[in-house]
Amino acid sequence: MDLQTEQAVWRRVKGPGDMTAQEAVLPERLEALILEQRAEAAELRALARRMRGQGSAALNRMGARAETRVRALTTLHYLLTGRQLRIQPPRLPPKGPLPEALREAYLRSRQAARSFEALGKEFSDYEEDFADYAADTKSDSRSLAGLLQQQMRG
Repeated sequence: MDLQTEQAVWRRVKGPGDMTAQEAVLPERLEALILEQRAEAAELRALARRMRGQGSAALNRMGARAETRVRALTTLHYLLTGRQLRIQPPRLPPKGPLPEALREAYLRSRQAARSFEALGKEFSDYEEDFADYAADTKSDSRSLAGLLQQQMRG
């Protein structure tokens, strides 16, 4: 099925009056978050390749969780719009000192948690989902802080 046919079918299923004004803004916000989460997943996987041992495994798990969030957000976007996103794979982060890369990943993870929390407050229908995503990203940021501390000691 091509994109136009898919969208026409979706409009018939959903109906034009079913989307609230608030839901009309959400897809755009979701697209930005999806791009951020894809970049975060790629960044974490790239960092995992640079580390060894348990740190590498932890970063791979965080990257997998970010990809899971991408799939969930993409599904929500599709349910709201009937349009399947075609997202280009993100560029890998530039190489640099590992502690600095971990620090940047930590800061981006904290920002993502704040974004999810804000969306949960703004879009109460999805508050529980966004709260779960915020909790996941906060957990990842704590793990990143721990890995950074290990790097600074070692």
